[in-house]
Amino acid sequence: MDESLDQLNVQPGRGRKSLLSIEEETTVKGWLSQDSQLTIDRLKVKIEEELEKCLGRSTIHRLMKKLSFSSITPWPRHYKQDAKILEEAKKNLEETL
Repeated sequence: MDESLDQLNVQPGRGRKSLLSIEEETTVKGWLSQDSQLTIDRLKVKIEEELEKCLGRSTIHRLMKKLSFSSITPWPRHYKQDAKILEEAKKNLEETL
């Protein structure tokens, strides 16, 4: 009787297998650590080229969350922003305070 009840428990190896191996996940984690501006689409292309695996956007998003990385990247700088004008504005602000 005990043997039949043990067979009802979830056995190891059940469920959907990961599309990437542990070594490949480590490689992707290295890429994300080196380039903080890596987006889901750019990472998808890189995985297809380097690892020759085709993953969906949602799969890559889940992988990034699993590896503790954010899929949202900050804008480096506004395209109309001029560094000289910004420095002058900061100086003027300090003088007025």
